[in-house]
Amino acid sequence: MTIEQSIRTLASALMLTGSLWAISACETKPVNPEPTTPDTVQPATGEPTEAGQPAGMPVTKTIGPAGGVIMLPDNHLTLTIPAGAVTKETTITVQPIENKAFGGAGQAYQITPNELPLQKAATLSWQYTPEDLDGSAPEALGLAYQDKNGVWQGRTDVKLDKAQQTASASVSHLAHWSFYEQFQIKVDRKVIAPTEQANLVVYYQLGASDPKGPNDLESLLAPLTPLKTLSASRVVRWTINGVTAGVGHSDNYANAGQLTEDRSLAKAAYDAPTREPETNPVAIAAEVDLKQFGRIILVQSIQVESNSLLQVGGQTDSNPNISLTVTGKELRAVIMSGMGVPMVSFVIPNYTGKGTYSFPEPKGIVNQATAVVDYGNGYTQGYYHPVTTEWISGNVTLTISEHGGSGKPTRGTIGGTFFKGTSGIGVRVKFKAVPVYIP
Repeated sequence: MTIEQSIRTLASALMLTGSLWAISACETKPVNPEPTTPDTVQPATGEPTEAGQPAGMPVTKTIGPAGGVIMLPDNHLTLTIPAGAVTKETTITVQPIENKAFGGAGQAYQITPNELPLQKAATLSWQYTPEDLDGSAPEALGLAYQDKNGVWQGRTDVKLDKAQQTASASVSHLAHWSFYEQFQIKVDRKVIAPTEQANLVVYYQLGASDPKGPNDLESLLAPLTPLKTLSASRVVRWTINGVTAGVGHSDNYANAGQLTEDRSLAKAAYDAPTREPETNPVAIAAEVDLKQFGRIILVQSIQVESNSLLQVGGQTDSNPNISLTVTGKELRAVIMSGMGVPMVSFVIPNYTGKGTYSFPEPKGIVNQATAVVDYGNGYTQGYYHPVTTEWISGNVTLTISEHGGSGKPTRGTIGGTFFKGTSGIGVRVKFKAVPVYIP
């Protein structure tokens, strides 16, 4: 299978599973040398950081010479201590903390008694999520501990089980531990509107991108420093949803957007298409050349989300006109295309701000909604069955997600099936506007 086919397959799989995160290196060689020794104390030569504050409930367990397992309630972290690692009954606590490590992935963990040496190496296993590695790849993970000087000492001997989504490594003492990403894409905006731009930069951990060789044990443990921007020469190519993008590849713009590459540094500007893409979020990938260690593909997801959207039947307007009016407790809304149709309107007699509103049988003072496909062709929120006269609802639902009051925007969605007689059409609307308040 070619690299092009591999990336296309990856993008398809990511969209099907909703997991926009990176894949394995394109060659069988590891990204970093395999270890032959456990972690050892190194002189502090990196840049120190503050210790993270508690960020979850601690778990405490007494472990004796027979060994034992400490697992956090969310199953994200497991510490397995083998028999003979401690010589007497020892109270060990695992406390989730803020991750202050450079390139840190997920939470960090304070494992005490701090600096307690283990007679036999324990195993630290982390179950990562797609969100934890968005912008990176499992193969880019390392493990670091924070020494007494506040410096994070990084290691690259992480073992992966991608089927179980776990990363693990042996540890010879207790400390503040964190998994970190040696390579990652950072984006300034993960959610943008159509036609807006997001800027992406590929970073790497200094000293981790060019190991001297598989037997170079000096690179097994190195102090972490602030991430550096990768050279553009190391990026083989950029892709959008598995399709090559960037210079000379702009034919995908209408469907997924386009990328403009920086010619000196590993940077790219992503311009979203004029409307929400069918495949959303969009997967922006950078294929990075690690020289003798093969290649790795980093994937960053970007959600293209309109502030406003009007879809009535087969018609779509990504920039409709919006009118919101609040009179006393009543909210009236009209969302229409610039040509006047299609159009959706609704009335909420007892509007209370944020929340969900349904549209029942139109008897008395109730919420009402209509949709117009074209002039003289209107649809309502349901219909009466022509034989049984039973009310058939289109399950139209309004959700107000943001309500700031007078002078501030109101954001919401309305959707469902609207009917003309027994014939139904699908309606989906997103809106954001500042209402006019009438006392």
